[in-house]
Amino acid sequence: MAGSSRPATLEVVATDGFSDYALLDSGNGRKLERFGRFTVDRPEPQVMWQPVLEPSAWLQSRHECRENAPERRPRTTNLQRPCACG
Repeated sequence: MAGSSRPATLEVVATDGFSDYALLDSGNGRKLERFGRFTVDRPEPQVMWQPVLEPSAWLQSRHECRENAPERRPRTTNLQRPCACG
């Protein structure tokens, strides 16, 4: 509505059946998610706010997706397969 003074509201959408999934943080056009034992840093264009977690938490993710091309971050522990970014 043009000229409306009502504050914007957010709708929370929750799903059942994904006990191994967690949204850990989001911000600066990215989201940090956990899928079971995999932690993924991937793009999310609708995320325009600042992340809550420290940058060091984001750097611990094993996989990073950039422009639909997964990249494996260098690590010396537990090699894991790249993420499937959409």
